[in-house]
Amino acid sequence: MALCGRTPEPARVVAHKLGIAEVRFDWRSALGEFRPDIVSIATPAVAHAEIVARAAALGCHIACEKAIGAERNGGRAHVARRRACRRQTRLRGDESLCPCRRTRARAPGRRLIGQVQEIECAHHFNTSPLLPYSWFHQLGQGGGALYTDFTHFLDLVLSVSGGKVRAVCGAARRLIEQAPVGAPIHDLRSGLIPLDPVQAETAEWRGVDADMGYTVMAQVQMPDGHMASALFQASEMGKGAHPNALTFYGRQGSLHLPGFFFPETISHFDRARQNWEKVHLPEDITRVLAQTEDPVQSGWHQLFGAFVADVRGEACAPYPTFYDGWMANEIIDHVRSSRAWMPVLERPGESG
Repeated sequence: MALCGRTPEPARVVAHKLGIAEVRFDWRSALGEFRPDIVSIATPAVAHAEIVARAAALGCHIACEKAIGAERNGGRAHVARRRACRRQTRLRGDESLCPCRRTRARAPGRRLIGQVQEIECAHHFNTSPLLPYSWFHQLGQGGGALYTDFTHFLDLVLSVSGGKVRAVCGAARRLIEQAPVGAPIHDLRSGLIPLDPVQAETAEWRGVDADMGYTVMAQVQMPDGHMASALFQASEMGKGAHPNALTFYGRQGSLHLPGFFFPETISHFDRARQNWEKVHLPEDITRVLAQTEDPVQSGWHQLFGAFVADVRGEACAPYPTFYDGWMANEIIDHVRSSRAWMPVLERPGESG
């Protein structure tokens, strides 16, 4: 129906590409003018709270980018609003309906690897320190690796395992102190291009306070009640020798999913036979996938298809909600506080 933006030229360009005739630069009046069924919020996290509140008051269904907000209390308020107005909510997690996830949730599970005991999620992105300064570098704007990366991986682990986080500890790392200022970024699909060294040398540099790496350890209660341990390790700046991967370790074997957010293959290790083999995706899963080579776009098609079906009261696949976003914010706040760290003494008799 309409697209709202802050800067006229890029907003009109995007609207033209998407075939959207109406463009507004005051989203508050636009909501009142159009009274849309669905509001899609694709702003940095700091702006989510006010938009969610206004859209909820108008009775709109809401699809919101993660993180749910730039602080935990906002997440709680969002959950309360959605319960009050009884509308569908979706938190971005476009990898949530990727082929591997849908297959993992049904087929491999306990039948292939037995009771899950450990989960390992390790990712290193090799991001350039010369990436132009943006909301990503600002904690107050919803930036940092915990908000932008960890939320995806947590959702993947919990949806695949069916588990619930019962306890966490960990730490966040900043890794860089400053970032160079480049041209304004209006579209992340084309704007995340590092400055070259010559540009960076003459650019203005601004301070970075967002975390660029983290280690999170979680106790995850499985559907049968037993506890499994999960390790989430990530670095925006680091580059590992081994592929990024998500691995589930069970009593009878392991499931290994290489890649970032959209793994398209699954490898199964059979402990009894001591060998690895590829797990093929069932035809009924691949047949319904969106016909696109871009896994991100495919994930969006699947996710919004489920969301719109839910809005219409039709059967749909599960998708992340504001409750999931609130839970992620709770975990992130605890990790950033580093409350769980305990000093280790160098020798007996020393005080901590």
